[in-house]
Amino acid sequence: MRGLNKHMVIGNVGKDPEVRPLPNGGNVATFSIATTESWKDKQTGEKQERTDWHRVKVFGRLADVVNEYVSKGSKVYVEGPSRTEEYTDKEGIKRYTTFIFAFDIQLLSPRNAGSSDGGNQSGTPARSPAPSGANASQRDARPSRQAAPASEPQRSYDNSEPDWDSVPF
Repeated sequence: MRGLNKHMVIGNVGKDPEVRPLPNGGNVATFSIATTESWKDKQTGEKQERTDWHRVKVFGRLADVVNEYVSKGSKVYVEGPSRTEEYTDKEGIKRYTTFIFAFDIQLLSPRNAGSSDGGNQSGTPARSPAPSGANASQRDARPSRQAAPASEPQRSYDNSEPDWDSVPF
């Protein structure tokens, strides 16, 4: 039987995303999402809380969407598999870090929340194919907060403009 590697996280972005260009063109955006769970301690009756941080990477058109619409404090939904990367730090020590490689992001913050430039619109989907190994069922849709210029490609896998008038939402 196959394994399953799928993460679905809803939380708040901890700081503005970092966007870097890739050698092959396109961009990669990285950011962290905080999720907080709370419960009542059975012995003391006091409310307890724990916050976990999730590192996220997105590529291509989705990285551009994140750069434009996501900022510190934004509430987002992300979905994708986790990947562990190895690197060597400044002292020459081998380190590992794990990211969620998001292929689906939905912007959940209402307008004017999470950023000073207008924030995000509630329920706005933003999807893009994942990097290498992605399958054809992964999709891309434009954020609906503001209309994109007609000349800008919206789907990173074929770089053509979809017919937005035929979309039912």
